[in-house]
Amino acid sequence: MTSFITDAMVEAALTADMEERAGVNWREVLDDAEQAFEKRIMRAALEAAMKAAWRPVEEAPKDGQTVLVDFGSMGVWAVAWTEGQSDFPLWCVDDNKHGPYYLRGWSEEGDRAPRGWMPLPPTPEAKP
Repeated sequence: MTSFITDAMVEAALTADMEERAGVNWREVLDDAEQAFEKRIMRAALEAAMKAAWRPVEEAPKDGQTVLVDFGSMGVWAVAWTEGQSDFPLWCVDDNKHGPYYLRGWSEEGDRAPRGWMPLPPTPEAKP
């Protein structure tokens, strides 16, 4: 399985950590073996943080805010809870053309039930 954590994320986190703790550039003060060790530690910390970022689905916002929801065997979808036009609220996706529309196939129980949620990640900053 492909890791969500990239080398660029590890290096950015390591840079922030070393600058905050010691005010140094890790590339200048650590030899190759030390850099490899610190990268392994930072990758493990970031992987643990990503797992901890998932929250109980019962705590998902019900105000129309788009979030990531893990629907088990259906995968992870960017959805929003909406009252919609039905008699009961549903998870909806928005295709930015004709949406939002109800996400089909999920269920309250079983392998397609929502298992957890997390906020959308920040968008990339514009580069000059």
